[in-house]
Amino acid sequence: MEQKCWRVLAVAASITITSYVAVIAPANAANGRATVPTAPLSVHAIAKNSAATVRWSRPSSNGGRAIRSFFVESKPSGHTCVTVATKCTIFKLHNGTAYKFIVTARNSVGISAKSKASNKVMPVAPLFGVVFNASGGSGTMKDEINREGTSAPLTANVFTRTGYTFSGWNSAADGSGAGYTNGATYLVVANATLYAQWTIAASQFQTSSNWAGYILNGGVGGYQAVSGQWTVPTLNCQATPDGNVSVWVGVNGVNTSHGLFQDGTSSSCANGVETSYAWWTDEAMGYLTQTVFQVQTGDVITADVTQTPSGTWQYDVSDITTGAVSSQVEGYSGVGTSAEWIVEDPGMASGGLYPLGNFGSETITDLGLTVPSGSWTLPTPSDAMELTPIPFT
Repeated sequence: MEQKCWRVLAVAASITITSYVAVIAPANAANGRATVPTAPLSVHAIAKNSAATVRWSRPSSNGGRAIRSFFVESKPSGHTCVTVATKCTIFKLHNGTAYKFIVTARNSVGISAKSKASNKVMPVAPLFGVVFNASGGSGTMKDEINREGTSAPLTANVFTRTGYTFSGWNSAADGSGAGYTNGATYLVVANATLYAQWTIAASQFQTSSNWAGYILNGGVGGYQAVSGQWTVPTLNCQATPDGNVSVWVGVNGVNTSHGLFQDGTSSSCANGVETSYAWWTDEAMGYLTQTVFQVQTGDVITADVTQTPSGTWQYDVSDITTGAVSSQVEGYSGVGTSAEWIVEDPGMASGGLYPLGNFGSETITDLGLTVPSGSWTLPTPSDAMELTPIPFT
């Protein structure tokens, strides 16, 4: 507003106007009038996932009134936010779209001019990875990396596991989580590990010179307990005066480099008389055929080997008929790479095999197995391993 100041000179009886000076008054409370703020300054944006955080500096002038709020708007799309601070985050932006942002300030008089546009930013979804776990199998698979929110086909499985068939993926090692078939579409929402799932399968039919029974092989670090029940066989010591036979359960009988751990019973003929006893073995610790108590023909035996929570192994053998029991935790703490339920010609310490005792047939019942998945499929007769030349039935 312009004020005119007049300079007056008195000359005799008349008034003469000689000059004037124009004065510009500030737009503030001094004269009772205010204006809108000037535009906010230095607007800068940082992209996020489906959002952006915008910062700015206050206007150089508030127009004589306190700034009540700032208004931020995206270009394009018109997403907005209102704040009293000098930053805010605008959500619901489209990933892959480039945005700039304009800020205005408001006081009691009105709204400022628009700020200069911010730098251009493009929101983007984060990257997440899928790690493939072989779950006891072998082979190598690279992690799969994709953007959040995308649906991508899973990398085709290349893991293998001896004696097993790949049956898909699961988000939980024990198969209790979300399951996916090989190559299925996977919605990316976070980092994840998918565990290979395997159908537990017995060994294919085969023959052995000294073993008969069932073997599960390929369970690297997986088999945690093996159990079974049988009756101490009756040997025909007249037919096989020096005959021998052992019945046992255990782990690592196939992969003995990991340390055979087993327990069971042995029966032998000497001078036409049968003698039988219960025993255990821990080859990893150097303990071979440790006798624990005598048993008799026809006694019902239960036996198991079990990995304890600390990783060591424990044997338990019981004579249900007489009540005799032996149980002990041993120092062996290896993995159970194979599981066995076996009737065996134990072989002589000097090498070679004993004459196999004539016992007719032997049956192992109540086969038990503990694996990380918590379940397994009982072997079928076609999976049995036969002893040659005398079949196991």
